[in-house]
Amino acid sequence: MIGDSGNILCFNGELFGGLDVPMQSNDTTVLSRALDAATSCNDNAANEIGFLKVVSSLQGPWAIVYFYPEAKRLFFGRDFLGRRSLLWRFPASPDEPFLIASVSPTEGSDAAQFATGWEEVPADGIYSFDFSSIDPNVALDLTQLRSILIHHPWGTGLDPTIDSILKAPFDRIDATVPESSVLMPLDQSDISAGSLPSLSLAPGMSSAVSELEQVLADAVRLRLESIPSPTAAGAPRLAILFSGGLDCICLAALADRFLPPGEPCDLLNVAFQNPRRQQALENQRKDKTKKGNSSLAEAGSGTSSRGDSNDTAGSASAQYDVPDRLTGRAGVVELTARYPNRPWQFVEIDVPYEEAVAARGHVMALMKPLNTEMDLSIAIAFWFASRGRGHITSQDGTLLPYESTPKVLLSGLGADEQLAGYSRHRGAFEQRGWEGLIREVQLDIDRISSRNLGRDDRIVSDHGKEIRFPYLSERVISTLNAIPMHLKADMRLPRGIGEKLLLRQLCRERFGLHRASREPKRAVQFGARSAKMEMGTRSIRGGDTLKAD
Repeated sequence: MIGDSGNILCFNGELFGGLDVPMQSNDTTVLSRALDAATSCNDNAANEIGFLKVVSSLQGPWAIVYFYPEAKRLFFGRDFLGRRSLLWRFPASPDEPFLIASVSPTEGSDAAQFATGWEEVPADGIYSFDFSSIDPNVALDLTQLRSILIHHPWGTGLDPTIDSILKAPFDRIDATVPESSVLMPLDQSDISAGSLPSLSLAPGMSSAVSELEQVLADAVRLRLESIPSPTAAGAPRLAILFSGGLDCICLAALADRFLPPGEPCDLLNVAFQNPRRQQALENQRKDKTKKGNSSLAEAGSGTSSRGDSNDTAGSASAQYDVPDRLTGRAGVVELTARYPNRPWQFVEIDVPYEEAVAARGHVMALMKPLNTEMDLSIAIAFWFASRGRGHITSQDGTLLPYESTPKVLLSGLGADEQLAGYSRHRGAFEQRGWEGLIREVQLDIDRISSRNLGRDDRIVSDHGKEIRFPYLSERVISTLNAIPMHLKADMRLPRGIGEKLLLRQLCRERFGLHRASREPKRAVQFGARSAKMEMGTRSIRGGDTLKAD
């Protein structure tokens, strides 16, 4: 977008705060006008400050490139959490350009000569080039180019020597190590029985649940209210990446509050045919049969084992009964019982092995410059899930082909990082106590921006869709960071209870979803069986670099 003053803005994002964007207005238009106003004086230093102040105020996912011709300045960067893709490529020789793009070109494209050498722009601030002292007719070598690259870091308060105009959108987590007097007693009957503890056992838990409910509900509302109404009657406007687990089912419960009554909501559930896993199950079945026949022979019986007729491990339908499919089915049953007026459309997306192999090269090109086995196993799951092509089951049990049409998807990403949902958090607690747990959670929050959100943006955008992350709302993170750790997670409690304790309490107490409140964490690549599909890949590690097809 070219502003009234000739400034050029490229913007990929959504504004959920910081600037007032009236309903039915365009985020890019509002931002362009705000930046024009902030860079309208004759003082270039003041204009730089004005630009950075506007960018610092933005809440939501974004990537931005802004060219200010009068000052010969080019600004670019990503939001504090890195929720949108932005790549750069430095020239390998003076006759090559410096490139910025949302995705890198593929080998067979018109820009194939620039297919390699890309990196993700770090989400550690805003970058700018000052071309005011450069002769535009002289090509710059790499050293000269880097010499005019300016880094404007986010001010997080960690380094007192950095007085940045860019301010982090939230403070660091409450690092208070809990005293024994504020911890819940572990000798209560419901805890010893493996149930979630009563809210009254932990002082402050009830108010913490209310705080989380309020900010998370607001985050979901903001991410739904701007979605245009479906053009077709009875069509959904929203889809949720849905495993039936704790994080996504809480988003579904909150979405029910803000979607129009009676409007369907798509629940996208992906499952992969995994030959390696199927072979392992078949080997187990054969071993059981051999043992059964051996026992019968020893007993003098001529009958055969009953396991053959009942074992469905090799059947076509059972191949897709992966862990996330089973919890997904249980989740939609629970949602329907709790929120019966919402048509929950459970979309079973089955991915045959041959189709996964055929898509592999395309997905690898999209996720570049990331290139590990784990990147591919997660990216390919998101690619097929967000495509939304599968089937739904009618009320009479008939399987009907179905393709999900909503352009906006909700994801539960971000809950594990903030609420100690990973096994390494439990390990940190067991090794170093509360202090170790607090440090590990802070570390996870610190590195959200350097993980895989840019990759996921590239993958989902390939289908013309957008992924939104309510748990990564700036207000949600700010609220959770201020809540003491022992109310968010208590690793003295067993798995399936202690991690993400606060969200489990919200799920049970406010949403009435008792099964989901006890669901343990499961990574998508293992829940959907998209990892290690080929025979002989069991020893491959997630961090291994991919081999070119």
